Amino acid sequence: MELFLRDNDLTNWVDLESGVSLKIAYPTYEQEKEISSKFVDCMSTELETNSKPYVDYYSLLVRYCVKDWKGISDLRTKEPIPCKVVNNELSTDLMAALIRDPLLIADWGGRIKTKIDFTETDKKK
Repeated sequence: MELFLRDNDLTNWVDLESGVSLKIAYPTYEQEKEISSKFVDCMSTELETNSKPYVDYYSLLVRYCVKDWKGISDLRTKEPIPCKVVNNELSTDLMAALIRDPLLIADWGGRIKTKIDFTETDKKK
């Protein structure tokens, strides 16, 4: 049996489209427990009948793993929006704005999941 022990030093930038980049880090142990619990909910749910657990799962990944960003601006003023992390999670006002677009949350969450779960060996496969 093999375990994937994280080095707890992940500070990668994930490049998205339109010049947006997310700086991500591993979640804390407590955050990981919450994320894992939500993942179990997803596995026991039929996607065709209820996608809410998936949105919740990806929301947790975004909330706990995003530590900074580049290329995000206010729709009205076009001014850059600084990334705010409070108590080791994305601020509630930023999460409230992001959660309005479940497809965006799913995209970001999926990319974060790939980045935090794949080892160098996985990337070579």
